[in-house]
Amino acid sequence: MAELERTLTVGQQDLEKATARLQALEQRVGTDLGELRILSDGGAGESNLRSSLTQLEAELRQGLLS
Repeated sequence: MAELERTLTVGQQDLEKATARLQALEQRVGTDLGELRILSDGGAGESNLRSSLTQLEAELRQGLLS
């Protein structure tokens, strides 16, 4: 029982540390957090940034083929 309690305590401490690091990262990212989440979701949708990237890539390809 004592071993399980220690494991639980260590797990809770690790969770608190990870949560604090995540909150600090989210604060540093600021308003771009929503955009980054959309980008990381791959096929979840087309963000403005992803649309711009796709358009620029297409223009580059056209320029190279011309």
